Amino acid sequence: MRASQGQLCELYRQMDFTVYESELRGRNRTAKSHLQIVQRHLRPGRLLDVGCASGLFLLQARQAGWNIAGIEPNEALCEDARKNLNGASEIQCKTLEMARLQSGFDAITVWDVLEHVPDPQVFLQLCRS
Repeated sequence: MRASQGQLCELYRQMDFTVYESELRGRNRTAKSHLQIVQRHLRPGRLLDVGCASGLFLLQARQAGWNIAGIEPNEALCEDARKNLNGASEIQCKTLEMARLQSGFDAITVWDVLEHVPDPQVFLQLCRS
């Protein structure tokens, strides 16, 4: 049984930020690898990273020429993303369902997110819209 949207919001709000930070080196390598995957299929354009955490992937994407935006429900990670990106992009501390975004992204990434959402089909439909 999947967690409800409310349960997920509470879990992300209470997440232990220090565990995430302890894995920073590996997360940087993963961000570079993820960007290579995206760039095999698309040229830089507008990119939304749902569940952007501290913004490491977005930082790599911005350096590669992407116009970036991110969504992160954990407030500490969201603030870290804003700091890492020097305010150079829109980072919203919300879930995708609660975010207010302009449409027209060339790419939407959901690294380590899809397996956590209550209804993946509805979530992907929202991404598509």
